[in-house]
Amino acid sequence: MDGLTTIPNSDTHNGSDNSLGSLIYKLWNTSIHAPLTLGYNQIIQKYRSYVYLAIVAFLLVFPDKTEGQEYWDDLSVCQVGKVAPHADIVPQDSQWVMDLDGIWSFLFYERAEYVHRGLEKGAYITPDFDPAQNLSLWDSIIVPGNLELQGYGVPVYVNMKNEFPSDPPHAPRAYNPTGVYAKDVIIPESWDGRSIYFRIGAASSAMELYVNGEFVGYSEDSKTPAEWEIGDVVHTGKNRICIILHRWSNGSYLECQDMWRMSGITRDVTLYSLPKNHIIDYRIDATLDTADYSTGILNLTIYGQGHSDGLLAEVSLPALGIGRTLPFFELDTALLLSHTELRIAGVKPWSAESPDLYAITIKLKDKNGRTIQTIEKQIGFRTVEIKDGLLCVNGKPVTIKGVNRHEHNAWTGHVVSCEQMENDIRLMKENNINAVRTSHYPDDEYWYELCDRYGLYVWDEANNESHAQGYGKNSLAKKAEWTEPIWYRVNNMIQRDRNHPSVIVWSMGNECGNGICFEEAYRRAKATDPTRPVSYERAELDWNTDIVGIMYPSVDYLAWYGRTMDSIRNGLTIQNSKFKIPLAPTSWWSTATLWATAWED
Repeated sequence: MDGLTTIPNSDTHNGSDNSLGSLIYKLWNTSIHAPLTLGYNQIIQKYRSYVYLAIVAFLLVFPDKTEGQEYWDDLSVCQVGKVAPHADIVPQDSQWVMDLDGIWSFLFYERAEYVHRGLEKGAYITPDFDPAQNLSLWDSIIVPGNLELQGYGVPVYVNMKNEFPSDPPHAPRAYNPTGVYAKDVIIPESWDGRSIYFRIGAASSAMELYVNGEFVGYSEDSKTPAEWEIGDVVHTGKNRICIILHRWSNGSYLECQDMWRMSGITRDVTLYSLPKNHIIDYRIDATLDTADYSTGILNLTIYGQGHSDGLLAEVSLPALGIGRTLPFFELDTALLLSHTELRIAGVKPWSAESPDLYAITIKLKDKNGRTIQTIEKQIGFRTVEIKDGLLCVNGKPVTIKGVNRHEHNAWTGHVVSCEQMENDIRLMKENNINAVRTSHYPDDEYWYELCDRYGLYVWDEANNESHAQGYGKNSLAKKAEWTEPIWYRVNNMIQRDRNHPSVIVWSMGNECGNGICFEEAYRRAKATDPTRPVSYERAELDWNTDIVGIMYPSVDYLAWYGRTMDSIRNGLTIQNSKFKIPLAPTSWWSTATLWATAWED
């Protein structure tokens, strides 16, 4: 796998390319190849290596600007054209699902700018990735897989710093490895006239999607799905899907986790089809009546895409003898809504000790009564509360015996198999571990299914860490322009994982410092999902966390904290030079979980 040369040939530049780099390349080639006087040409040839180094140095200091949109270097853009984050709706019927994992055609560039210039081993490639191009000259790469473990780029281990020169919010230009993936897919005739979705489970750090030469969209956040509806740009028969994947983007400043830094498509790639009128999302809040903790309360909201046109949702929980038929209401020309609330006596509560689950089936039926979409999931009834400063599940205080878990494999990097996840669960349960923190980003969706099934409390953490900028005045948490990028990642996590009973706490991120961005994210998270506590370690004793999670607390600190909380409960006001604790205890003080959230970074 020989990577692509990073010094373009002047033949690949047309006259309209007047960028600084292009002009230098033209000057260089003119100086070497033009029929100049012999003496001048001999001088150039003699000092050719020095001139070459000077040009490279100049480009590093004054990098080129890419023509067109540079979303990867635009803080105001986290996504373009993506479907809103949602719960799993991939059909279980294999005729409507296409697994795109495996071998893809691949090109590698050391700078993002070179992709749109159309270089490939010295031959011209149209910037829109014309489906008529011959891919036989391209390299091959395995998906999912890290680029750096397949011969493209270098894996880097870093703790607190960015692995590139920091200049937030700008992504590096002089060196920013960028991969181009291409794959031809055959859309069957049975998919004609249906909605078609392209989905990547995770890709680092930012990607652009082209289908049949047309730009479809852009996505950041390397640990939650990127998904687009592409029915308008595909057709039955052969279609070409192309992905530009940038190793670094402005979003990389929020992905400064203490781990091996690598890029690539690291989770499954899927194409799937749904009827034009279909369920696009569903929210399942399965809690318990706090009067007895044995009566289940099911709030089910179903979101539809398309037109009602006589659609009905048929909901059933066979083990509980529940069956309901729900109409849809058309909110506007494209959004449908259906909702029900059920009280169910005598349910078995879900907990880590007793992970009781119930199968729920949602069938979408057309006006003729024909089932056109089916969603089957497992749900658990459980309630999470903070009572008297204690974290309680189903009304009982919980002692957290937790561990952190990174998605990492010694041989496959950030690609973790289902078998490895199952083995991780087995080891945790064998060692009496009852909780796991997804440090420091949302895990693969299968992990949550395993935690639901076998009983592990999940501290679900958003993909936010800007450690390199510290916690002081340079902290991104204190800069208003980072509010939306930070919330975007928190919301991606909540909307994807909210139906899992194992998720008992949302964590907004790790080691970003605290400020207005996380204060606003806290407000929005509480409004989006009022059924779970919201935590943030760097809030420390500030107001925008429901659970105090001081990092690496000493025994003395824990003892001081316990005495302080006792004083508060006795009606005293405690002050010190750092903060003032309110007179009355509020819902976010949780002594039971102080140590539990002092996970290893």
